[in-house]
Amino acid sequence: MTITILQWNIHGIFNNYNELTLLIKDHAPDIVFLQETKLPCNSTNFICPKEYSGYFHNFSYNTSAKQGIGVLIKRNVPHTYRNINSSILCSALQLNFEQVINIVNAYIPPSQIFSSSDISEILQNLNGSTILLGDLNSWSPLWGSPRTNTRGKKIETVILENSLIVLNDGSPTHLSTHNTFTHIDISLISPQIAHMCSWSISDNLHGSDHFPITIHINTPTRPDNTLPLPKYKTDQANWKRFNESCEKSAAYWTVGCLNQQVAQMTKVIRSAANYSIPQTKRVIHKAKVPWWNANLQQLRDQKQRLFSSYKANTNDTNLIRYKKANALFKKAVLSAKRNSLEKFTSKISPVSSTKKVWSDIKRLAGIPPTPFKYIKSNSGTLTGSFDIAEEFALSWSKYSSDQNFSAEYIRVKNRYLLEPYAIDSLSPSATSLDSNFTLLEIENSVAKAKGKSPGADRVSYPMLKNLSPHLKTKLLDIFNQILTTGKYPHTWRSAIIIPISKPNKPPSDINSYRPISLLSCLGKTLEKIIAQRLTWFIKRHNLISHNQVAFKSNHSTMDALLRIQHFASNALSTKNHVSILATDFERAFDRVGIHAVLCRLERWGIGPRLYNLIKAFMTNRSFRVRINNVTSNSHILHNGIPQGSPLSVVLFMIAIEDINDIVTRHKDIYISLYADDAIIFTKIKNINTVREKFLEILQEINSWGATSGASLAIEKCQTLHICRKQRCNLSDIVFNSRTIKDVNFLKILGITFDPKLLFKQHCQTLRKQLETRFNIIKFLSSKYSYIHIKTLIDITRALMLSKIDYGLPIFGWCAKSHLKKLQVPYHGAVRRAIHAFPTSPVACTLAESGLPSIQSRVEETTLMLIPKLYTTSNCLLTKDFGAIFKQKRKFKCISTLRRCANYIKLLDLPLPKPRRPFKSPALWGSKQPNINLQIYNAAKKDTGRLEYQKRFMSAQEDLGVKNWIYTDGSKVTGATTFAVVDSNRKIIAGGRLPSYNSIFTAEAFAILKACQFASKNAGKSVICTDSLSSLSAIRNWNHNDPTTQEVRHILSSHPKKITLLWVPSHQGIHGNELADKAAQEMRLTPSILFTPFNSKDLKSRIKLYLKEKKLSEWALFMHRYQSINPNCIMFKPPTNVHKRECATFIRLRIGHTQSTHQHLLMRSARPTCQLCGDELTVDHILNACSQLHSIRSHLFGTHSLSNCLSIPSCENISKIYKFVQKAKFII
Repeated sequence: MTITILQWNIHGIFNNYNELTLLIKDHAPDIVFLQETKLPCNSTNFICPKEYSGYFHNFSYNTSAKQGIGVLIKRNVPHTYRNINSSILCSALQLNFEQVINIVNAYIPPSQIFSSSDISEILQNLNGSTILLGDLNSWSPLWGSPRTNTRGKKIETVILENSLIVLNDGSPTHLSTHNTFTHIDISLISPQIAHMCSWSISDNLHGSDHFPITIHINTPTRPDNTLPLPKYKTDQANWKRFNESCEKSAAYWTVGCLNQQVAQMTKVIRSAANYSIPQTKRVIHKAKVPWWNANLQQLRDQKQRLFSSYKANTNDTNLIRYKKANALFKKAVLSAKRNSLEKFTSKISPVSSTKKVWSDIKRLAGIPPTPFKYIKSNSGTLTGSFDIAEEFALSWSKYSSDQNFSAEYIRVKNRYLLEPYAIDSLSPSATSLDSNFTLLEIENSVAKAKGKSPGADRVSYPMLKNLSPHLKTKLLDIFNQILTTGKYPHTWRSAIIIPISKPNKPPSDINSYRPISLLSCLGKTLEKIIAQRLTWFIKRHNLISHNQVAFKSNHSTMDALLRIQHFASNALSTKNHVSILATDFERAFDRVGIHAVLCRLERWGIGPRLYNLIKAFMTNRSFRVRINNVTSNSHILHNGIPQGSPLSVVLFMIAIEDINDIVTRHKDIYISLYADDAIIFTKIKNINTVREKFLEILQEINSWGATSGASLAIEKCQTLHICRKQRCNLSDIVFNSRTIKDVNFLKILGITFDPKLLFKQHCQTLRKQLETRFNIIKFLSSKYSYIHIKTLIDITRALMLSKIDYGLPIFGWCAKSHLKKLQVPYHGAVRRAIHAFPTSPVACTLAESGLPSIQSRVEETTLMLIPKLYTTSNCLLTKDFGAIFKQKRKFKCISTLRRCANYIKLLDLPLPKPRRPFKSPALWGSKQPNINLQIYNAAKKDTGRLEYQKRFMSAQEDLGVKNWIYTDGSKVTGATTFAVVDSNRKIIAGGRLPSYNSIFTAEAFAILKACQFASKNAGKSVICTDSLSSLSAIRNWNHNDPTTQEVRHILSSHPKKITLLWVPSHQGIHGNELADKAAQEMRLTPSILFTPFNSKDLKSRIKLYLKEKKLSEWALFMHRYQSINPNCIMFKPPTNVHKRECATFIRLRIGHTQSTHQHLLMRSARPTCQLCGDELTVDHILNACSQLHSIRSHLFGTHSLSNCLSIPSCENISKIYKFVQKAKFII
């Protein structure tokens, strides 16, 4: 491995920063040693280049900008930095590679008196090989000077005393003020590493008066093959050609064993991909600066030529020419950087794809990922990519080894691995689990797949989505062969692992990384099908507790947080105590054994085919680690749940269900689980009893862990006691000679709880995170950034509001003083996003941006929980929520669930009813609903009324069914109705729905009632509907609306008995007209009120309430801006308007500009108009100033400027901007 060092007297780091970035671009140094940085002592106002950490040092008496030294070092280089207490300005950097190297950076001004012992003392205190670099202002022939001065003799003594070698090759390193070249920058090195180093000097001063010096240290490490692997550009694929190629190759399919079949499938797909999908090149791209251009290169070459001329002929004329060229180059660099930022950011607009927007933003503001440079191991510091990859692989393989587990663990594991699975009889659902896979399952699994990252076989999901029908059938045959034989393909059990660093962890420690597995997408498709089957089986038989909220559809951390907060709030209101134990497991995913899964599957009585398949999936697995495009040898994964597979999360959830069983056996102890994050809580008042209970539970979990493999991380477990008393806590619990701390603040699933449920600490923590994100908004909204305002608002919403939103219904109802902590960074970000003046009123800036205030967001996010609470399948949450409506007493501490109940009463919504568990049919055993769209094939705009009637009669003849049923839904202001009629005008069903229900819900509900009738009616039936959206939802198996789910279930159960037929509305089809008339009449006659709960409809009702409330509050807002924006509508500037024009327009709309309101920041007197002497306000500038009348008349005629501000059209924005320019006001 080569370490590149740049040594340079920069002659002022701010003065030559652009030159420094160019040097970094050209040489990519690992370390930069700088002298004469001219940064004062303890300076912190310098921002280091990307990828580098900076250390700067100066004497304490140097409080002004003179002298100073600095070090820039890449973050991935192992090092230790320290300042040296000496009369010489110096610092030391220790490189922690296989061979320790100390590098001293020193600067000795010409006027400083020193002795050789001063330097020798510095070097003698360092262990290992040494390099001394710096501007020592000393002369000696040893490094190229024509003669030796007194200072040079002292350096010569240092060289002799410390056996150092001079690296300098005799080239001059400095251009003096006398326009002569001197040799005063010296590089000295220990003889042990001299053979590893090379020294060279630039022939360009780069704006300084010293030449940059480059030193290369070649450390003995294994060479890395760092060429990146080629990637398929699936965005540019020719899928038609790919499909045709797959079909041709499938014709030559040969029969073989399972592994041969899989290899053949991979080969066919890869061959088709090579033929139809372009690939990236295997090249390493050099680092680029986005502002470099041909003109800069030309100017740089020009100044270099002039400097070469000066070196050849040192006269004043050549020197002046060089300095002029150098100044011109510096000016051009500044201009290019500014223009680059303007051009680059101007391309980011609302019409840009989200992927491109975030890619561009990362290029602008982010730090690119740096390659692995080193890792610490027991054998020392490793620097080679293969060595690092191998160390990771050995570490993770060893961690999963049987040697790390108890004898009982190994005994039980071997029993399940060796003994065949035997079961006497299977339940119908278990038999269904063991049935062959279907093509519908493959298509559904691939359709749901996200991402493009392939495994080692390079087959990605976009390729699978475009497989030919023939090849899909071959894939299905392979899947069923795997199910039948119980054998899993070898290549699908091998993973490529990429280590990803954990935040705020030391990069040199292996434990600071989490493994991310890349598996074959072919294998993951099968594993997703198995996971769906297992999930269906678990849900059907309620095998996983509702305490577990992870890895379940429509469940989230919010389920657990709502329940815990409601429990604690009720306890505080009734003067009870709540004790919480938060447990943590040590890498549970990597430690849980296969037998923990198989034991529970055996207990559930699943079929032998699926049991053996899961067993094969979890055994004989291997992996390789990839670092910097270098891959380790293959290593065995002995234990643990395989990472990266869709099946893994289901198996992990099955394995840790025992934790729930352990806790729920204890009376008055409750648990909430999110994966292995277990929150155990109780309101037992007696503290000693609580401690005993917690210790019992910990002991039982520990005993279970000894068998299953899970290991409690006691040092990470914590307790929290919640009550009203001042001095009441659990105190620390000692378990197995280790202490579980009782804390004042406990982070539960991302929300920091405290003993009084005040959430003050959470708001303080959140503010710090928001301030970091605010810095990104500051950069993106800077003076020379031209990102469109609408895009900036979207970025602010994504960066700031999304962070605030998490858990907001839980902590958002805290004291206003706590919530205000979040307002400063949030409101600041909103102002910067729309380029409003800093003094602009908060209400105006929020209205202009279309972003909510934090207070209104608290209410909105709380209200948006209501649809979840109506439709959730979490019976524990439903039970807590339903009990609130039966309670009459008042609670002082109001939980979020209770607030939701209050809002339901306020909005006059029907009370939630316990949901009847819907047992969805097995996808693989279901038949597609019989939906006929033959009439729809004719476009409505091209088809006449008579043609549609003919098509309908033709459909009647083709179907040959006597029972014809017609459905329709109707929605008018204040009423939503539906009706179901037959061809004899008899109303089968009809009624009203809540007014907030949509027409889609009415149509779907009508179809449901028709299906229920037809399923009980004798003979075949055809149900006619004009709702294409309802039919599309019924056909889509991923559409989880309760009404469409039930319709789908009925249709699948009666595939030959019931047919759904689409008919056009208002085209004279008799039955459809009857249904339409009946649905409309339902609102005029007394009818039954049905209350189907649809999340979208409930959200629409809530949004309407919030909109009405917002407008009513806005009408009371007394400010000139209210008249400009009376409906509180977000400002939407056209995409083709310049940012400066938009910013001017917005500031004038709000009424705060630099001219009119800067006095608030400067704390000076109110400004007056320089033209007429009146008080200067925005209204005065726009309408009142008599001196501007002619400009107004010329641009606007008789139109009012204030009226123009109300309409943000291109014309108005442009005219307003021209007016401000001509009036010469600073906005």
